[in-house]
Amino acid sequence: MSVRGLDLSSNNGSHIDFHQIRKAGFRFVIIKVTEGTNYVNPYAKRHATEAKAAGLIVGAYAFLKPSGTHTPEAEAAYFLHHAYECGLLQRGCLRPTVDVEVTSLPKGKPSRRYVYRVIEYIIRKINCKPFVYTGSWFWDGVLGAKNTHKCPLWLAAYTSAWRKLIPKSWGGVSIHQETDRGSAHGVSGRVDVDRYLGRDVAMLRRHHVLGVSRRA
Repeated sequence: MSVRGLDLSSNNGSHIDFHQIRKAGFRFVIIKVTEGTNYVNPYAKRHATEAKAAGLIVGAYAFLKPSGTHTPEAEAAYFLHHAYECGLLQRGCLRPTVDVEVTSLPKGKPSRRYVYRVIEYIIRKINCKPFVYTGSWFWDGVLGAKNTHKCPLWLAAYTSAWRKLIPKSWGGVSIHQETDRGSAHGVSGRVDVDRYLGRDVAMLRRHHVLGVSRRA
């Protein structure tokens, strides 16, 4: 048995009916909060509040955007600050997510080290290993990275052969984003649809939600 969820950004618009999402069978949502160090999703805080009120498990993600103008620590701190302001580092929220897919990055060690330092900063500040959202096409092909920090994997793979896209250093997948062209009652237009591959919601809560309120 798997547990369905959605990930949402400002591309999904300001009005989302989270009660309808829950009635449709979805049990978690992951909300984009930041991109780089100069963008915050303007709907993130409201959507987080409304999703919680509807009884959904809610988490935050950062779309990493490495730049020569800021350090990885600055980008991680920016994300944690705004995730906290949105109420997404509290008890019962999903562990935060680092979205690693900017294909314009140069290959190899500099980019790999940047990502590692973001992950290390998050672990140090909130004592929690984040999800890493990626696929072998990027993690192996561009970064040549390993799962050095033993983070759980949120796999982006829109194919029935998704197991072939698991990065080499991961033994399995926690969440699978199976399409970016899905639909859900309560959301206008297309939406990213995910599945937690554990047994049930209780297992998702046991392994992947934050246990105490954390301030970044």
